[in-house]
Amino acid sequence: MLKIRSGGGWRDPVQGQARKTGGIQTKIGNIYRRQGGAWVLAFAAYTPVSGSASPTSISGGAQGVPNSGNVTSNATAAYGANGNGSYSYTWSIVSVSNGVAPTITSPNGQSTTISRVVTAAIGAITGVLACTISDGQSSYVVYVNYTLSYSTNK
Repeated sequence: MLKIRSGGGWRDPVQGQARKTGGIQTKIGNIYRRQGGAWVLAFAAYTPVSGSASPTSISGGAQGVPNSGNVTSNATAAYGANGNGSYSYTWSIVSVSNGVAPTITSPNGQSTTISRVVTAAIGAITGVLACTISDGQSSYVVYVNYTLSYSTNK
């Protein structure tokens, strides 16, 4: 285990700030030590989770008679980066334009679709889907726009 001497005692390293020449502060990065003529990693700095979603806009549509139907979107996926590399995903509906929110088919999956009964009278519902990506130490939220539509055969 790596210990840092501070104020006359030994302490565990933590993420913090280090003062550089000229008074500019920066986060502490990885710490290496010399062993057998080579540099080896002694302490890995933690970088909070970040992420992305693809695609960032999903949609689904249907048409026919009767004047309503269950509409399912195409899939979207969230991708975690940084952190400790062990990600969990939690999808939620942030907003919906008309009535009841769609159902999230895989609320804890890396990828998901949404579905809902849409009527021809409504035409389309729009909104925003969010995914919280977490590694147990930090989290990051990505957003996906959605549209589900229904029309009658004319």
